[in-house]
Amino acid sequence: MSEYKGEAYCTKCKDKVSFEGQIEEVNGRRFAKGKCPACGSKLTRILGRVETTTKVYICDEYIDYEGGMQDFQVFTDEALAKKYCNDKNAEIREIMRQAKIKGKPGSVWSYTEVEVRSK
Repeated sequence: MSEYKGEAYCTKCKDKVSFEGQIEEVNGRRFAKGKCPACGSKLTRILGRVETTTKVYICDEYIDYEGGMQDFQVFTDEALAKKYCNDKNAEIREIMRQAKIKGKPGSVWSYTEVEVRSK
């Protein structure tokens, strides 16, 4: 828990008062709780939710023709995303080599960094 310094409305004094208290989190919501300096009654101030951001890496397959099905995977680690894409591209190249197909592959795997926000 951390310290809070601010104002809240005291229902007993019927006035806004400055108070010091502790920050608590219940079900993802933050509250500042303390006592009124004038009358000693409990004060609670709702502070709201904490917004967090997480980086994820989306590996997706680009298919170079219409009607193609696109596949994707989501990773939280960039190294894993890069390895997955490289492995998939190597797999496609190996299939093309075995089938003796020359030229560019019809699909290519790449990854993109995306920030996901949650409240």
